[in-house]
Amino acid sequence: MDQANLRDFENFEDHEAERWRHLAELYSRPWFTRLWVIQEVGLASQAWVMFGSEIIAWREISDTATCIAIKARAIADHLRMESGVWDCNTLTQIFSTKRRRLNILEVLLLSEGFDASEPRDKVYAVLSHPSAMMSDGQLILQPDYECSMAQLNTTIALQFLKWQGSLYLLSAVHHMQSEDLENSERVSWIPCWEKDTQYMPFWLDDRRSIHWAASDTPACFRLSSDERKLTVTGICFDQVHDYGSIVIGKFTNQWKADIHVDGNKRSLGHLRELSSLIHNHSQSRSSIYATNKEVWVAACRTLTGGAPTVNLTDFMAFLSKYPEPCALFEEYAHGGVGEWFVHVATTKTANRRTFITRKGYVGLGSRPMQKDGIVCVLFGCPVPFLLRKSEHGYRLVGECYVHGIMHGQVIRAWRRNEFTEQEFELH
Repeated sequence: MDQANLRDFENFEDHEAERWRHLAELYSRPWFTRLWVIQEVGLASQAWVMFGSEIIAWREISDTATCIAIKARAIADHLRMESGVWDCNTLTQIFSTKRRRLNILEVLLLSEGFDASEPRDKVYAVLSHPSAMMSDGQLILQPDYECSMAQLNTTIALQFLKWQGSLYLLSAVHHMQSEDLENSERVSWIPCWEKDTQYMPFWLDDRRSIHWAASDTPACFRLSSDERKLTVTGICFDQVHDYGSIVIGKFTNQWKADIHVDGNKRSLGHLRELSSLIHNHSQSRSSIYATNKEVWVAACRTLTGGAPTVNLTDFMAFLSKYPEPCALFEEYAHGGVGEWFVHVATTKTANRRTFITRKGYVGLGSRPMQKDGIVCVLFGCPVPFLLRKSEHGYRLVGECYVHGIMHGQVIRAWRRNEFTEQEFELH
């Protein structure tokens, strides 16, 4: 079928609308949200699902969910089955052999939104995945329900660093409050897997790598003797000059986030306000974005975290709904799908802030950022990071998207001796 929308649904015959309601009843079941279902489906040679008196092949449920996600997102949203449909697609993706094999970090991230009554199962429930098996045939860690969640978070972080030799782990850090960074007992660079998902990393894409801020540089890091401090090498690129309101939201999946701004119920207005903030800044003398079109490209890319599936035409189609239409919007909006921009931008901006750097760049980053926070490109990392200077080194605030430095520009400038590398001791 072609892309179906709400108008199509309203015009359906009664029997066809009833079929959709039955689908909604299936995909709205809490079974799809349970964490242990991942291995039940993924490890089965041939999975079947019992729904009332019916027995349905998992493949049929999975293929139908994929079709709905691609062709009928608006109807699924209207019938409140979008979360189940997305969870179904995630279940399939995690154990899929048709794409590249996911690593353990990606599995943890994708499964983070599923429910588990025991917090430690957020990690233990995915140990059945092939990515949890090291080259010597041993699991990356053994389940131990006697250890605390803090100990488990530390163990999985250290194991990933030592086994993978990668700093991608840092993108899984989700600090929600400044108090998280001010608590000296908490190690700022270790992700907390027991917390609800706040957002997905900017680099996480199931098809290809979409950012390479650090270009081809290898990760360079070392651990302190007590394994609480992580020293990383990179480049201090800029500082935060100002930032906007927190886009507060409960992130349920990569499809939809329930969002409001500063306590007010979400409306499309918050995206327009963010767009205007970026545009107004980019019109100033400090902006590095020279042309009017470049300004709007910066706004579009920033609000969607550089998602490759969103085009400028989609953004302009969204902006064309302003009370006072602009000729520029109409010129570039032809063929665009404003609803698609809204979907991606709503997801990417959830629990993040837009910000402006001293050099005139615009970005999207973690909630607890502060003015004069440091924007760094760390060697081996696909995205930049925000750091906060402290008495004993640096605290990791979180990853960020900065339009204009996501594709190796800072590294190329460093190789021209325009920047000097330095070490940052994270604690």
